[in-house]
Amino acid sequence: MVSFYSMTPDGFTVEVGCEGRLVEPGTPTYETTATSYWGHRKVSA
Repeated sequence: MVSFYSMTPDGFTVEVGCEGRLVEPGTPTYETTATSYWGHRKVSA
C-alpha cells in the first residue's frame, strides 16, 4: 500500500492510500495509537 497523511482545515488527520489489502468480513481489526508505527513518522508543519 502507498499512502500519505494530510491535515484538514479543522485539524483532523486523513490518510489517503491505494493498493490496500482486501480484508474479509470477520477478520479482527486493530487500532494503532502510536505516532510512529511501521516506518510512519509524524512530521510537524
